[in-house]
Amino acid sequence: MLKNLTQEPEIKEKHAILFSTLEQQHSKLKLQVVHLLKKLAPLTYGPVKEIKLSLIEEHQLLKRKMEEIMLIFHAIKNELLTHIPGK
Repeated sequence: MLKNLTQEPEIKEKHAILFSTLEQQHSKLKLQVVHLLKKLAPLTYGPVKEIKLSLIEEHQLLKRKMEEIMLIFHAIKNELLTHIPGK
C-alpha cells in the first residue's frame, strides 16, 4: 500500500512502522474480543444467568481500545495522504 502512495523512503519507513504497531495492537485486541465472546457465549442460551459487572467493564475497555486504534489509524492515514504528490 505505502509503495504506491509516496516515493519518499523516510515517509514509507515511518508509516510502515506506525501501521505495523497498529496491526500488532489490532491482533492483541482481536484475541481479547474472542476471549470476551467465549465468556459471553453461555449467556446466549439456556436460562437467564447473572451478568457480572466485570463483563460490562471488559466490554467497555475493549470498545475504548477499538476506538483509540481507529482514531490513530485515521490520523496516520490522513497524515500519509498529505505526502501524496498532486494532493
